[in-house]
Amino acid sequence: MTGLGGQVLLLTLTTAVGAQLWAFCLCLLITVASFGFLFPALSAVGQSRGRTAPGTMSTLLGAAQFSFGAAGSPLVGLFGTRSAVPMAVVMSAFLALTTAGAVICRHQSTAASGQ
Repeated sequence: MTGLGGQVLLLTLTTAVGAQLWAFCLCLLITVASFGFLFPALSAVGQSRGRTAPGTMSTLLGAAQFSFGAAGSPLVGLFGTRSAVPMAVVMSAFLALTTAGAVICRHQSTAASGQ
């Protein structure tokens, strides 16, 4: 949620007033710092769900990360390179998808454990 918050803030600033360099860097710092918590946690959840085939699950996680990274660059380029708005939109969309997936996984885990 912190990473998504940093990206929404960046999107709001760049669209409304055009972010200064310090605000841009601060928003990216918030977003990227949250990845240190997000990626290991999501990898652990993925590995716990794929206990029967850990190698396959690891491959799928790695392929998903590289696929989203490969899709992000051309998407940003398609929307323009004159401002930070396209980058903020693409990063916000991907982080929103990730957040939605994490919430769904948490809900499924809670339902499965009966809490």
